[in-house]
Amino acid sequence: MANSVGLPVKTVVLVSLLIAGAAQAQTVAPGSGSPASAPAPGETAPVPVGPVKPLLYGVIYGERGWIAYIEDPTTRGTAAYRIGDTVAGQTIEAIEEERVVLKGPDGALEIRLSDEKPGAPQRPR
Repeated sequence: MANSVGLPVKTVVLVSLLIAGAAQAQTVAPGSGSPASAPAPGETAPVPVGPVKPLLYGVIYGERGWIAYIEDPTTRGTAAYRIGDTVAGQTIEAIEEERVVLKGPDGALEIRLSDEKPGAPQRPR
């Protein structure tokens, strides 16, 4: 089943959920301070291991071509990107239905929709 521009319905639904989730993630309860939570007393914050790669949350194809919804690990913001745009110091080389290829000083990096997302519920296997 596809809509009038040939997008699979699952992609449109995924993008709708992505937008709703991003809006909810940016909402901070009054008086709660910042959206980032501090570790509990006696706990230490997790230490990142190596560079953190961008996270791919959605891909759509529209009138002007492919658009990828990517979270930049340096700003922790999710935005729409096209081929040629830069995210986390890397240039987007290709956008496909399930993956995005980035090119940076360390070579090519592939990010996929199926990559683990921190804080996301685990899918049953």
